[in-house]
Amino acid sequence: MRARWLPVVALAIVSFGVGGLATRYMTRPAGVDRARARDARVLGRAVETISRNYVDPVEPDSLYLRATSELVRSLHDPYAELLLADAFRRFNQQLSGTRIQLAAPTVAQEGGAVSGWSFGFTTPGRGINPGDDILAVDGRSTAGMTDAEAADLLARDTASVINLLIRPRGGTPVLRRVERTAVHVPAVSPGVMLGENIGYLALHAVTQASARELMDAVVTLRSQGMRSLVLDLRRNPGGLISQGVEIAELFLNPGDTIAVMRGRGSMPVKAHVARLAQPWPDLSLVVLVNRQTASSAEVIAAALQDHDRAVVIGTPTYGKGVIQTTFPLEGEVAVKFTTARWYAPSGRTIQREADSIRAAHDSVYRSAGGRPMDAGRAIQPDLLVRPRFSEPSDVAFVRQVRLAPNAYRAALAASAAAIIGEGAITSGGFTVSDHMRNQLWRALAERGVPVRWGVFDAASGLVSRELGYVIARQRWGEAGEVSRRAADDRLVRSAAVLLRRAPTQRSLIALTENPMAAR
Repeated sequence: MRARWLPVVALAIVSFGVGGLATRYMTRPAGVDRARARDARVLGRAVETISRNYVDPVEPDSLYLRATSELVRSLHDPYAELLLADAFRRFNQQLSGTRIQLAAPTVAQEGGAVSGWSFGFTTPGRGINPGDDILAVDGRSTAGMTDAEAADLLARDTASVINLLIRPRGGTPVLRRVERTAVHVPAVSPGVMLGENIGYLALHAVTQASARELMDAVVTLRSQGMRSLVLDLRRNPGGLISQGVEIAELFLNPGDTIAVMRGRGSMPVKAHVARLAQPWPDLSLVVLVNRQTASSAEVIAAALQDHDRAVVIGTPTYGKGVIQTTFPLEGEVAVKFTTARWYAPSGRTIQREADSIRAAHDSVYRSAGGRPMDAGRAIQPDLLVRPRFSEPSDVAFVRQVRLAPNAYRAALAASAAAIIGEGAITSGGFTVSDHMRNQLWRALAERGVPVRWGVFDAASGLVSRELGYVIARQRWGEAGEVSRRAADDRLVRSAAVLLRRAPTQRSLIALTENPMAAR
């Protein structure tokens, strides 16, 4: 790191406060700038003195980084981070919805995993196909690599070429040169129809283009006759608050409050309010949530619930009612920490650890239609639907395949490709037969996945589902897999039942107010 970064960090440290310094400075009537300049000099001299005289060699840059890291840690903010180089790039990629992967046309684009590392690509491509083994990357053996290590090795830099030693399924190793490229990862799943004019979409993250992607997907489903929508926010960790606000606005009326932000002390309150008329006011809406629904995904769910615009079903959400801001310092260096709390339209907070706003929980919060809303306990669903407990046989199977996850995915991909090649898969409602499961069993044995036959056979239901999803994706793309997963999903089926019984949003709300009638 260049020396010019050091005074930037020093100033950042002083401005954010070390120990009780910041508080003391804020109460001084004069001389604040002189005191801060003095402390910045003290810090710089301390770093230089330690660097020159410590018993073991230590670079000044590393001391500044340690000081900054300790500063961030001293906030006791679980969401605070010092973002450096790779971490900073990954953070920006997540927010923008991009990732680095191997470029077309020499490699498939559907993602995967490498048993020596083996590609679990679900769509065959030129050069690398489902079940192919990657033995080495730029001369480095992939044997024993974890998922994270291999992903980092394969997708390290943009616009660079790597040399892959590949062993095609059933063939001899060959060397291929493949270019890395930056690609956009959609935040919204392909839309699928569940029958009876009910559509289904999953929003995986709240990224820079997610509002536009969601609108386009809904428009497509509407053209197919959709009158009711199941919007899946499960396992959505959130992302950009601004995009969460835009997504909520798609389903609300002008003037409806979406969220209210309150920062420190005298910082003004910022209210996000819907500006445009919603494009589908007649669209009945069910939102699915679970414990992994967090942050700006909760902004969406809370706004729609408070305005009685959607029925929320599933399990309680994560409960993150605070907002982080990222402050770039220099180059690929930034600090991220909590700068505000947000409140739902009813005035409630969904933050589980309510700290300084705990007293506000004594208030009664109600939706636009008068329904009581919980505060300080995450988002409580209107209808609680818990996932089924896993069968012991399924748990035993998962434990065994986790010992070789890359080889397991590669075996699934290779088996699916072979089954499709037989020509027996002609419709999305296909049944996974004993013959297909036996194909997978042989592929697992060939790749040394440590699964016993008795465990494999006992988990035949789980095995069939997993293999069916991969076959559907290879045969019909992501939409094929989404449709098949939705058909197997208990919560999606429950949402569809609700929408069939209550075709309008008002009747849907009334139905969930009577839990026995809703089941």
